[in-house]
Parts: sequence; structure tokens; C-alpha cells
Amino acid sequence: SKRASNDINLNDGISQNIVIDSPTPDFGRYTIKFNTSAPLILSDTYDSYAWSTGATTPSITVTETGTYTVTVTNSLNCVGIGSVYCLKNVVGINDLIGKDYSISYYPNPAIDKLNIKINNRKPKDIKVEIINTQGQIVHNKKYHKIQRAIESINVNSFPEGFYHIRFTIDDKIFTRKVIIQ
Repeated sequence: SKRASNDINLNDGISQNIVIDSPTPDFGRYTIKFNTSAPLILSDTYDSYAWSTGATTPSITVTETGTYTVTVTNSLNCVGIGSVYCLKNVVGINDLIGKDYSISYYPNPAIDKLNIKINNRKPKDIKVEIINTQGQIVHNKKYHKIQRAIESINVNSFPEGFYHIRFTIDDKIFTRKVIIQ
């Protein structure tokens, strides 16, 4: 006896997973430090660019401190956003050096903490004040007969901007600029 066979396997088929990732613009690091200008160049090439500065070129050159953002579109019309923080005129340590004292403050610009390093030959009375652009003293501390110390001032609650740091040592007053970010 012949049997007709019409076997159809309904489970046969082709499946394919397609993964579409958004582009991830990468600057190679999170912070770029520079003196006068810095080129911002992405590690990959895209079809279009929209920078926070308004530029639409593949790269830009910046001259000011700030966070710069770029929105890119790739050949699949997928959009990605990347950003980088650029820091101008990074000054590490500023020194006041006199006959019997040496005082440094760092980092400048300060983000969370501003460190004061005191290294005196003899114990000295020192007053440290941080003054905002309106002339208000936002930090004031007196050190009595101090010779060596590293003090940390918490500045993360201060609004971003320029400040003056004023040191009074004996009868001398020294004022320097500090940036808080």
C-alpha cells in the first residue's frame, strides 16, 4: 500500500536578529584641559553634527571653559548625543611666599574642595577669606600660630563663578583670584 506523504513542518523559518544601536559620540576622555583653545574631534565619523555652539561641522575649536554637547546622526538615521567638559587655563598651585611663610591653594578652578597648604618657617596668625563678586565674605577662618597644615574648604555649595581669596598674614594682605565650578 502506498501512502501519500505531504509532510509540512510549520516550524521551519528564518529568523534574524537586527540590533540597531544609537551612535555614541566619544571624545576619548571626559575632561579636556587647555591653555588658549582646544579642538573637539570625535573618534568616529557621522552623517550629521549639531553642536551646542550652533556649529554643524565634524569638529569645533573651543576657547572657553564649559560643557560642549554634540548631537550626531549616523547612516541609519539613528541619533546619539555626547558631551565633554573643557577647562581653560588650569592653574594648579598659586603660592604666596614671604620671608617666613609659604601658602598654596589648589586646585584652581575648584569643584568640590579648595585646599590651602600652609608651610611656615615660624608659627604665624593667618586669616583666610573667600569673597564673591558682590564683595560678600562667603568663607572666613582664622588660624592661630599655625606652622604647617593642609586645610580643605568645602566649596560645592558656592555658586559657580569667580571669587577672590584673601590671606592676611601679620600686617600684610594678599588677594588672589580663584574659580569655583
